Amino acid sequence: MISADDFLKERNQIQGKGKLLKFKNDILKLRKAGLTLSEICDFLEQNNVSSSIEAVRVFCKKHSASFESTITPPKNNKVELVKPATEKRSVKSVVPDTTTVKPESSKSKSDWTPPSWAPKDLNLDDYI
Repeated sequence: MISADDFLKERNQIQGKGKLLKFKNDILKLRKAGLTLSEICDFLEQNNVSSSIEAVRVFCKKHSASFESTITPPKNNKVELVKPATEKRSVKSVVPDTTTVKPESSKSKSDWTPPSWAPKDLNLDDYI
């Protein structure tokens, strides 16, 4: 008869779970140091663990958040809150400049000419 703990231990060994977990801190430290996934696979091969680049990529993605939370920030890392400077700004109103007067043209109120397909008796000034 086999116990449940022994059965789970055997099952995990068959599925290969935990192969990279043994090197979790090392893998994430190497990745944080800027090593490529291929270089991390070489490191694992030197430790007699064969793994694909994709498996290392998924492992790093899955475990990097938990790794970041275990890193302690520096002790002298103080955050200073700075209030933004409050300045009174004058608001300028937008009013069109009416000081310049345009001379009226001698032709008509508009310089518009009708298109060639428009009726000849159309006078735009009648509609303005």
